[in-house]
Amino acid sequence: MAVSNGMGASRQDLISGMRKCVDAGLNRLDLVWEAIGLVEEQCCDRTKVVFEHVQKLFNDMVDEEELLKTRLQERVVTFRGEAMATLAELGLEPDLPLENSLALVAMEEALRTRLDALDKEKTARLRTLVRLREQEESLVEALGMEELNGRTDSPVGVPSKDFLQKLRERVENLDEEKTRRLQMYVSIQESVLHLMKELEREPQSDFEESIAGNQPESFLLSNDNIKKADELCQDLKKEFDSLEMTAMSLRNQVELMWNRLNVPQEDRDKFAQDYPGCKPAIIKRWRVELEVLEELKKQNMKEFIIAIKNELEKWWDTCMFGPEQRREDSPDVPDDEFTDRVLEAYEDKVESLRIYYEEHAQIYQKIEKRTKMWENYLRLEAKTNDPSRYKNRGGQLLKEGKERTLLKKELPKVERDLKGLLTDWQTVNQKYFIVNDVPYLDVLDADWSEFKSHKEQEKLARKTRAAQIAEDVTYGSKTPVKRKGLATPSSAAITSAKKPKLFNTPVSASRFVHSSLRSPRVTPGVVTRSGIITRSKSKLAKTPGKGDVAAPLSRRRILGAHNDTIIISKGDRDVSVASTGSYGAFERGLNAKDRVCRSSVIPQDGEN
Repeated sequence: MAVSNGMGASRQDLISGMRKCVDAGLNRLDLVWEAIGLVEEQCCDRTKVVFEHVQKLFNDMVDEEELLKTRLQERVVTFRGEAMATLAELGLEPDLPLENSLALVAMEEALRTRLDALDKEKTARLRTLVRLREQEESLVEALGMEELNGRTDSPVGVPSKDFLQKLRERVENLDEEKTRRLQMYVSIQESVLHLMKELEREPQSDFEESIAGNQPESFLLSNDNIKKADELCQDLKKEFDSLEMTAMSLRNQVELMWNRLNVPQEDRDKFAQDYPGCKPAIIKRWRVELEVLEELKKQNMKEFIIAIKNELEKWWDTCMFGPEQRREDSPDVPDDEFTDRVLEAYEDKVESLRIYYEEHAQIYQKIEKRTKMWENYLRLEAKTNDPSRYKNRGGQLLKEGKERTLLKKELPKVERDLKGLLTDWQTVNQKYFIVNDVPYLDVLDADWSEFKSHKEQEKLARKTRAAQIAEDVTYGSKTPVKRKGLATPSSAAITSAKKPKLFNTPVSASRFVHSSLRSPRVTPGVVTRSGIITRSKSKLAKTPGKGDVAAPLSRRRILGAHNDTIIISKGDRDVSVASTGSYGAFERGLNAKDRVCRSSVIPQDGEN
């Protein structure tokens, strides 16, 4: 009888089915045994065999299950012990399931899974430790450090996370230090190789050969080696700087000799192009050239001394020496002697002046700048008194105004800076800074004093001229004048000039004149210091209802700010100062019996 093996069958169903299966099997045996013809005793024996077989089968199955239970119990104990030990090695807190908190199989599986994870973490830590130790040893060796310098001893067993983190940070620091030293060494090595090439110098020691021949990665990057390499580089730089200064000095000397010997510029340029730089071979060639020039100098001593005297004069001009300074600074040697002693004296003097100028270049540059600005300032001030500047139509007045504004702003700054430099220099040196035989601070004060004095004189002269013109207008001029067109008594050249127009309208002669002299009708004008009458910008005032009769004469005097002018206006009919005649003529006109005009306007003889 077959027992169904349903997935949803319970344990009791399975037991009941097993019993039915046993009963069915025994019944089938009975039928077989009966068919065979076995007697009762034989059937009993066979039934006993079946019982023993079934009993043995069950016992074996029970034993196997008991063994499984025992093994599971042993595993649980083993896994728990190993897990606890691993947790202790890893420095972790115990997190295992409590005993009897799970079934035996579940406990074994949980402990086994946790132990596997702990074993993996343990293995990973050990591998990380080995890898970091290898990197540490490699970096320490590359940096030439002592192995125990800064190293933390590895713990017994499995390293903790904190230890691995510290070791990892140490390796990173060592790697950064290696990178820093390698960059430093590469820079030093490039400089050393370049300097050796420029100095035409071969390595002179094993250390220098290691720098010149090895790759940077193979160089021991210890602090001592880096320091030695840097010292070598500094020594080579000093040697190179010395050669460079030597080459510059030789070039300057050769250039000076070329100038004094009037060597063609083409030859100079070709030689300089053929021998550039400051390598020892180049310096040797410049020395040879200097020796050749020295020999030529001896053969042309007189011309040489004359040339260096001219050079001394140029330096005196550059340093702004006056005659007294030049006399005191001249070498104490005869003028008619042409020897090495004389040449050496002049050369020393030129060199001392060159050094003097270089030490005071800032002051001299400020003086030159201030001098140019002062000259421009005086030039612009002088132009303010030039009436012809108003005739310019090219925007020159605007340019001059901008330039004058800029000078008024910048000149005080330059002078203030210059005074500060000179004051500091005089405080340190306890003497005056002399320019053209005069302390330059006094020159600054004297320039402004003279300028202000000149302005005062101009102002006084304008007042004097204004007073004279006012007196002439009031009492009449005693100086005979020519009355031709618009000509003035002080400028006959103006007679040929065009007559000015009054607002683009024709000018007709007036029938009114002073005394018995006819004066042409003129536009309102400005009398300048040169006697030129220019048109006024004020409009003419019309007098309605008067026809050709002259309006009462009103005179208004205006002193100009720069050109010292007098504007004379007379209603809508103005006359020039030159047309007024003398005071006597004016008085006779007033006393005439046939006078038909008003005030100071006198009719012309014969005119009604």
